[in-house]
This record gives sequence, C-alpha cells and structure tokens, in this order.
Amino acid sequence: MGQGISTEGALEGTDQGQKTVKSACFSVRLMFSIVKQGVNVGVTVERGDFLTREEATAMVVAAGLHSRDGAMESGDLEDVHWHKTSLKIYLLSGTFETKDVVSDQLLPAGPGDIISIPEGTLHAARCPDPTTYVVGFESEEAMKNFRPEAPETLGN
Repeated sequence: MGQGISTEGALEGTDQGQKTVKSACFSVRLMFSIVKQGVNVGVTVERGDFLTREEATAMVVAAGLHSRDGAMESGDLEDVHWHKTSLKIYLLSGTFETKDVVSDQLLPAGPGDIISIPEGTLHAARCPDPTTYVVGFESEEAMKNFRPEAPETLGN
C-alpha cells in the first residue's frame, strides 16, 4: 500500500510517483478560524443508507442539496485546501482518505459512507483506488462556483 496522509496535514507521494505535497505552516489565526463559537467544525465520516448512485442522489435531494457526480483516479492527491461552502460526499466505490488538518485526523471512507466537510475546514484528500461519488452542495451557485481555496486565504 502507498503512503497515506502525513500527520503534518499534507499528503505524501504515492507508489505511482505522484509529487510530494509539502505541509504548510499555518498561523494560529488560521487554526482559530476553523473553530466557530467554540465548536470544532471538522471533517466527519458517517455510514450512509445507500448502495447506488440513484439512492445517493435521492439522499442528496432529500437533504435539500444540489448533486453532482465526481470521480478521482487511483493515487490522485489534493493539496491542503478549504472551501467557501459546506459539502457532503456520498462515496459509491473505491476508497477516499480525508485529512482534517486541525484535528490531525485521517478519516478513511469506503462505499456507502458520507464525508461531511463544513465550510472553511482545512483538509486534504487522496484516493488509493479509483473512486466514484456524488457530491451534495448547499446551493446551485455553490455547485457552479465550487473550487479549492489556498490555505493562506482562509480568514481573509
């Protein structure tokens, strides 16, 4: 098995020769911006009640979210980043590893799991296997304008 996500909040290279993503130094100001009113709003993984894309999409719609299909190839890496909107990832196949930078937790997820990433949460991700999923966004605008934000812009 390739290397996982490091304890410093960055992703390490994989056996496929992916580049090594070096951890950034985050200021205390950034860390405190992740905690809202004394409650840690970090990444969570929970077991969902779906087996198919159709069932996952129905759950997204029932939750009042907007759905979009997604996929990552084996070994795909994401740098440490954050989003301006909350999102939920409904995993259909493969393995998804999310690193919550503030709590320093590695959260693995598999088919049938739901990954919740609150807005403004520093995290990184990688997929050891090819992975498919449905993403639930707060609004259609959030879905259309979705992109990772650089860690140094958090709190600005």
